[in-house]
Amino acid sequence: MLKELFEFFGCNISQKASGLRLFFSNYSLGYRAKSETGGMTKGLMLRDRELFEDLVEAIKPKIIICLGKLTYEVVSGVKTDGFVSQLRNGVPFKIPYPMNNNITVYGVAHCGARGLSNVGGKEPMRKAWQNMAKEFGERYGGTCIK
Repeated sequence: MLKELFEFFGCNISQKASGLRLFFSNYSLGYRAKSETGGMTKGLMLRDRELFEDLVEAIKPKIIICLGKLTYEVVSGVKTDGFVSQLRNGVPFKIPYPMNNNITVYGVAHCGARGLSNVGGKEPMRKAWQNMAKEFGERYGGTCIK
């Protein structure tokens, strides 16, 4: 699903592209062991805040796409209401990154089975990503994240 969603930006994430500057992270930088999943808390994520901020400063992305409400709230510093309701309409959350207002932070559903179910399937998720890609293209004059 993630591969399909990045194609809205004109990106083929299965191939290397010369000059492509894409930073994609689940924010947390290594709490899992073996096949562990779930159990992510805001407290665990906040332990990585300084490291995440250092990565953003080093990579200098134009946008940050946060998968899930908790990730969006930690990155943006803003508590959200109606996260799923808004995403069911295909409208991503959006705010300037608190550490650098030139970077836009988007909040969308996680692209896994639970996120798809929460927003009502693939179409609302696709619409949110299409909206992000359109804004990106209008702002930066292109499609693929560079």
